[in-house]
Amino acid sequence: MRNEEFAIEGKIVSTQLATFGDTEIIYGSITIEVSRNEHVDVKIDSYTYYETLEIGNHVVVDAARLGSTDILVAKRILLGPILDSTSVGERAVATS
Repeated sequence: MRNEEFAIEGKIVSTQLATFGDTEIIYGSITIEVSRNEHVDVKIDSYTYYETLEIGNHVVVDAARLGSTDILVAKRILLGPILDSTSVGERAVATS
């Protein structure tokens, strides 16, 4: 049995989420774009702690395999660092 854990960093590009009954517990999955041509699907369940599940947000996901399957289950989803140049106070200025 595998007990692998993974840290996945990227942008949320897709969600398939629903609440279960009146509990407002969210179940489903999100897709993380980790590079231009690579996407990773991660399962969300009642044990997942998350700061965001919104499409477009950059996140860091701590995930583990579900038993002996290839299904990844998120343990934590944290907002990741903002990666654009304006976040560090730098702006490109054109000169002639």
